Amino acid sequence: MRWSPSARGCRPFPGNCSVSRTAAIAEVGLGALSVFAVFGGPGALINTFFFVAMSLATGPSVPSEALPRWLRAVTSITAMPPILDAVRAVLFFDGRGAAGLTYGWTHIAVGGTVGLTLGLTTTWWYDRNPRLSRHPAEAMVTAGAPPG
Repeated sequence: MRWSPSARGCRPFPGNCSVSRTAAIAEVGLGALSVFAVFGGPGALINTFFFVAMSLATGPSVPSEALPRWLRAVTSITAMPPILDAVRAVLFFDGRGAAGLTYGWTHIAVGGTVGLTLGLTTTWWYDRNPRLSRHPAEAMVTAGAPPG
């Protein structure tokens, strides 16, 4: 007998898992793009470390109880553990909120909102600051300062 959620008697709604995974992808994408907006080129290294290395170290491969204390603290801010809790809740616990689905959706909503706000605020500020422009002469003219 194959081991699967349906073999155990769970009948998850397929749309639940798809929607939560799509929202999680959007949340991580917004966070990664906001890190690029804030840090520029080094944002790629920061994204690789935070979204890939730390998420894999704190989520699917090792239970959080077996992690050192400092890494357990990082678990509360990385994206992977709440997303995994939400997927487990959908697959194994019929999508009940108490099983981790509510926590996962809350984390996805807060992370997406923070990422969107940080990215939009940073790009707005960079656009308004002539010293950070790629073309400082044009930015100074449009800001009202005399050229040259």
